[in-house]
Amino acid sequence: MSVASGAIRARKTGEPKLKGPGPGIWAFLILFQFLGALTVNGEAPMSSHQWDFRNCVTGQDVLDTGQDGGKTASPVNGPTCSPDGISLDGNNDYVNIANSWEWGGTTSFEVYVKYDSFNDHSRV
Repeated sequence: MSVASGAIRARKTGEPKLKGPGPGIWAFLILFQFLGALTVNGEAPMSSHQWDFRNCVTGQDVLDTGQDGGKTASPVNGPTCSPDGISLDGNNDYVNIANSWEWGGTTSFEVYVKYDSFNDHSRV
């Protein structure tokens, strides 16, 4: 693929053209670049800790289903649950990870976020 005149175009004739540049396209390019250099031997490693908030029950803890397990995620200040996940009001809702866990060392996070709107300094 090549970038020309602010648009991303497929090299082969007849392939779809991606208009842009926009956030989705830049994300595609970053992912494409990363996957191009990625080599996987065997299965992908399982995460040490993971919490799936899709279909959680409002007001109840979410259990850790990762390889190491044992860490409970507790909603604080009234976030609500739905089939899409947990909804935080942007004011004072959060999720507390219990059991005295120290963060550090080599760590990665994966989170899917759907914003209702974008404000100055929006963050995850």
